[in-house]
Amino acid sequence: MPRETIAIAGATGFVGRVLINSLLPQHNIIGLTRGTLPGPCVLNPGHPCPVKWRTCDLYSLSHCEHSLIDVDLQFILFIPCCPPQN
Repeated sequence: MPRETIAIAGATGFVGRVLINSLLPQHNIIGLTRGTLPGPCVLNPGHPCPVKWRTCDLYSLSHCEHSLIDVDLQFILFIPCCPPQN
């Protein structure tokens, strides 16, 4: 059976990192970030990063649709205070 792919918005935060560490042995993880993609592995510095990163503006339906291609399950771990002012 193929491993499920899980996307996590808020993956670089405290809860996101704990969730990633608990899911990694059994699942493929995609970390969603609104800004620039993280450089070195934020989970285990100095080691190859097991997380694939994608940018995603959660206030944009088209960004979400594009970022969640081939994703089986998603976790949204952020507090929406107000959308960005464009």
